[in-house]
Amino acid sequence: MRESNDQIAKLLRALHQNDDLVAEAFEAAVELGDRQRNNRIDNLANLKALKPQEEGVYRLNPRLREFIADYLVSYRAYQTLTRLSGSIHQARTIWREMRMREDGGDADDRNSLLEQFIDTVIDISYSIERNLSLLHALVSTQYGDVTSFQAKLRQNKYYINEISESLNEMAQVSNLFTEIETEALNAGMMEVRSVVRKRLTSRLLMWTSQIKDVQATINRSLFRARVLEQRVRKLSRVSHWLRQNKNSSGFEISLDGAPPELFRSEPIAVKAHIDVRDTSEAGRAALLHALRRLPPRPVPLPVEERPAPLAIIEEDVTPEPPSLEPHDVMLEALVGELRSTSGAISLRRWTEQQLEAVGLPVEDWLLYASIQLEEEGVPLTFVSDAGGTDRFANEISNDVIAQGVA
Repeated sequence: MRESNDQIAKLLRALHQNDDLVAEAFEAAVELGDRQRNNRIDNLANLKALKPQEEGVYRLNPRLREFIADYLVSYRAYQTLTRLSGSIHQARTIWREMRMREDGGDADDRNSLLEQFIDTVIDISYSIERNLSLLHALVSTQYGDVTSFQAKLRQNKYYINEISESLNEMAQVSNLFTEIETEALNAGMMEVRSVVRKRLTSRLLMWTSQIKDVQATINRSLFRARVLEQRVRKLSRVSHWLRQNKNSSGFEISLDGAPPELFRSEPIAVKAHIDVRDTSEAGRAALLHALRRLPPRPVPLPVEERPAPLAIIEEDVTPEPPSLEPHDVMLEALVGELRSTSGAISLRRWTEQQLEAVGLPVEDWLLYASIQLEEEGVPLTFVSDAGGTDRFANEISNDVIAQGVA
């Protein structure tokens, strides 16, 4: 591990010390020069940062060029989208090997296979994001790095094909890793499921939508180009006809006996149209003059309605009071009798004489009458039932004595 760290530090130190050569190689090929320059180029070539092109000429490592281009968002014309088929095949193979070892109970190299699988997933995710960055950069710059209109059309058609291939690979990624996520959940391999879900499956819909937006933008550009091409073709035909027509540059005619209509056309009566968007003084004056000549717009005045005269409504008919229920009639009779005497009245005995007309049970009448009489302020005495049992917590009474209030 220590040796690997030293090698990485050595590589980054060499790139830092020769950053000018790396920047020069990013733009164009690097050629040999003086002794110090040659030693620096040899050092970068030994680290494989520069690759030989021919004798004395070196170019930047393509992988390092891609990394710098992604950082600078600087892409060349006809930059190919990163293909995902190799990474998809690698992920499928690693997952199959992990499942076979998991089912067979073989835990050897499990961590290394898991790390390799995670690197493959991250590589697919990075490749998709790189393709999106490339497409967005090219769309924002109207597909630069071309010198003619026809070259731009060819470039647009090229990227339409590239996007179609990319969408097919995105569908393969979706099918494969949806299946892997399900199998990992069933097998209890939650680490694999978490990585696949966070890095790929939860973001596939967003990526696919962005790629389709770019595709729609290129299709609109191609459509506008076809419309423009048709107009240019028609214009070229008119230009060709004018060049072939002998009268396109004028003709000579004798003035003797020539009709006057040939030199003076018939006048056509026209009316001046006022442009309301004209901000000049003359246009504003013409607009004000036209407004003054317009008839006034009729403005309807609100009609005032006289309020209706006040009237006094007198009701000669007095509403009849609502009829009382039979038990209320009997209660009023009882209250009247209590107010006419000072003695006590047994409600049970008094009720037994009146109850046939009411049709209520004695217990219901005693309960109703006792409540109403108590609200009227009549003193009441409840007579206990001598033959009652001890099964009830409340005291049981079978009669109520009302005291007269005369």
